[in-house]
Amino acid sequence: MFTQIIKNTPPWVWGLLLGLIALGWSQAVARRASLKRVLVLPTVMSGLSLAGLVSAFGVAPGACAAWLLGALAAAALVLPARLPAATVWDAQARQFQLPAGWTPMLLILGIFFTKYGVGVALALQPGLAQSGTFSQLVSGLYGAFSGIFLARAARLWRLSRRPELAQRLLKPASARIYWPKRAAIVLAALVLIPVLLLAGLIGLGGTQAPPVASAMGKVMSDRVYQDLPELSDYAPRDGARLAQLPLLPRPDR
Repeated sequence: MFTQIIKNTPPWVWGLLLGLIALGWSQAVARRASLKRVLVLPTVMSGLSLAGLVSAFGVAPGACAAWLLGALAAAALVLPARLPAATVWDAQARQFQLPAGWTPMLLILGIFFTKYGVGVALALQPGLAQSGTFSQLVSGLYGAFSGIFLARAARLWRLSRRPELAQRLLKPASARIYWPKRAAIVLAALVLIPVLLLAGLIGLGGTQAPPVASAMGKVMSDRVYQDLPELSDYAPRDGARLAQLPLLPRPDR
């Protein structure tokens, strides 16, 4: 089934994935960026998560409320955290000196794979679009991604407005950051979990049978089968015994 899913994926989806990976890779190197440039990525990715919500569930009040709650909860957890020690705000140049980091890449992939997984799930089981539980869980996940993005940008904005608080807003320079372990945990939470949820949905839920064609059922129910000729035996060359129904001549002949 997974092979068929990959084959039926439109080519532009893989092009979008490559573009998002390139965008995430640009965030994984040390760089200088203005405040406006820092705000571009959270805005774009939040828009992508909202687009995924609307395309899957429309403007449903429950889904929108779940997105907002997910965003607020994630932002409340991320906003109090300190920025990396290597983060510097240059007030004269009005630019940040930002250290390398893989968190943006993981968040980007998390949004992409969630949107991809939801699209596949709805293609296999269209009825999930009407499920309040499913729509609220997915919308909350979308909101959590957006909340993390927006909170990270808000921390930088706060540093630019209150540079005198840098000692309180930045982590100590001597703090050791075990980034490989942290990256592995975040990757599992943001990328693998949506994929595993999709795998469970496909493996346990399967696909839904298409609805019965009401027009065809009406045609067959109007037929009268009382005056049909009797069945006759037919012996093919392999020796099996088959029953056949003689064809009736058309009334206009």
